[in-house]
Order: sequence, then C-alpha cells, then structure tokens
Amino acid sequence: MSQLRPILLATAPTHPRASVDTATLLAALEASGATGRAVQWDAQDVDFRDHVVLLHSPWDYQHKLETFLSWCDAVETTGQLVNPAATVRWNIHKRYLLELAAGGVPTLPTALLDRSTPLDDARQAAERAAGSWATTKLVWKPAVGAGADGLFVWDVSTPFPSPKVEDLLVRGDVLLQAYAGRIETEGELSVVCFEGIPAHVVHKFPAAGDYRVQLHFGGRYEVRAPRPEEAHLAERILAAAPHPNTYARVDLIPSPEGGWALGELEVIEPELFLRHAPESAARFAGVLARIAA
Repeated sequence: MSQLRPILLATAPTHPRASVDTATLLAALEASGATGRAVQWDAQDVDFRDHVVLLHSPWDYQHKLETFLSWCDAVETTGQLVNPAATVRWNIHKRYLLELAAGGVPTLPTALLDRSTPLDDARQAAERAAGSWATTKLVWKPAVGAGADGLFVWDVSTPFPSPKVEDLLVRGDVLLQAYAGRIETEGELSVVCFEGIPAHVVHKFPAAGDYRVQLHFGGRYEVRAPRPEEAHLAERILAAAPHPNTYARVDLIPSPEGGWALGELEVIEPELFLRHAPESAARFAGVLARIAA
C-alpha cells in the first residue's frame, strides 16, 4: 500500500474562530490513517509541494484577495488544492448566484451593482428592485466577502442609506437582494455536503428581533440529519455548479414564495461544524485520505 501524502489544513491563526473544527478534523484524519497538520496559509516558511492542501479556515483571505488567489494557483501547480482553484475563483464573487438562478436554481431575487455605479444610480436601481420584487426591505452586501461583513438591511420607507452604500461601492461590487422576512422566525439551513452528498444540517436561528444567524450576533444552532426535501434541493444546487467540489455548504433561506431558496453556496472555506457532527468528520476524513492516496 502506497504512503498517503500529507494533508495540510490551511488556516488563519489570527482569526479568533479559525481553529473551531481543527482538532476534530485532525483526530478524524489520524483515525483514517492520514497525516494532517494545520498551517498558516500565507506563511513563507511552509512548503506546500506534493501535499494535499485543504482550504480549512483561511478566514482573512478577503482582506488580501489577489494574494490569496495567486497562492491558490501556486499550490495547485505543485500539489493538490481542495477545493480546486477554478472552483475558488468561480465562487469568490457572488455573481455566481445570478448564474445559478439563470440555470433554474431557486434563489432570492438578486441584482448586482458594479463598483463604478454612481450613488444616485444605485439608489434608483434599489428603488426599481424593491418595486419589481414587491418587497419593503432590501439586503445590501459586498459581492466579495465572508460572514455578515458589510451586510445591512434597508427599509425602503426610510431615507436612502447613502454613506453605507457608498462605503460598499468603494470596497467593490455590491449584491442587492430581497429581504427574506421569514428568516427571523424560521432561521436558515446550512446543508454540509461531501462529494455532492449531504452529510448533516445546521439549522441556524437569529436572536429575537435580528436577522443575522451568526453566533457573534446572538444566533443559535441545531445540528441534525438532512430531511429528504433539504437533501434533494442541496444535491440539485450542487449539480448545477459548473466546477467540482469535494466539500460544500449549501445555505438555504426561507423563500418569499414558500419553501427554501439558495442564500449562498460556500465551496471555498465554509465552517462545516464538524465538532458537532463526529460521523461527518469521519466521513470527510475518509474522503481526504482517498485524495491523499
């Protein structure tokens, strides 16, 4: 039996939550017969050649985007990046939501504003979108970003939030979406998948009176097995993605029409909540061990 290639878990040690799943995954890798260790993704003294490199938690990448993308390309020339660099480049800009919607994937009503859009044009586009989508609230967020960084909700009955919008446009392209009010009571679902097959679901609920489900905003999580309709939708979404993925997190939002719609498809560095799902951790470790063979 050939020796397995080492598996490096690319992370960002300075991020306060970057290691939440690291110990769980390393233990699962060891149990699967593989060798793994966590490393800083942009460390100059780490040799990534001939390794399997997992984008585990490089959660500062959005602050040095071009460096990160160049690093992904470099890793792939001498080793194996999981997920591949082409997948990363496709997923890093949220225009992918428009591509998937055009292919029939259920998504929230979405529009993309180029960073060069004048502020008055952005206001007019938002007003048109609100009317077209029959919504009284719009979600604004960076087209390239992580978590809820830069995200805010605008009630169209209030003055246009020029400073916030201008700040987003200075940073880059902007995504505009209809607000899914049901998220306040029904939360959102994160369907964690390996090789296109759902493994577990994290049902996330916001704090009372909020819409953000992240823990640092007071959200709470429940981990459970996928229900058939959730698994089917996640598989359908992954089948529509144009690039391969070994792991994925399909974030589903309550749709205004009923049921669930795609909020985001995370195939770069999603938190997988493995510490709450040991069977999924073992399954993922087995997948990585096969890749390393």
